[in-house]
Amino acid sequence: MVIDESGRKLFKYQLASYLRKNMNSFDNRHIHKMQDSKRNNLLQLVDMVCGAVNRSFSINKKDNQKFRNVIRSREIDVQIWPK
Repeated sequence: MVIDESGRKLFKYQLASYLRKNMNSFDNRHIHKMQDSKRNNLLQLVDMVCGAVNRSFSINKKDNQKFRNVIRSREIDVQIWPK
């Protein structure tokens, strides 16, 4: 699993701790790493999709469904984290 390394140190620490505790890993090895999304096109795509989903929950934005509607046909599941 590759995660965008941008963000606050506390969030990155909390996310890494959560993943270590809750992910199934082979031989207890860590199977996630952090990379700069500026150098990873797939991470940029994920950022855009997550941004579209996040904006769709902003009820005070007029265009809150505009970008979500573009990707909605490809959605399988949306999970809000942390709960």
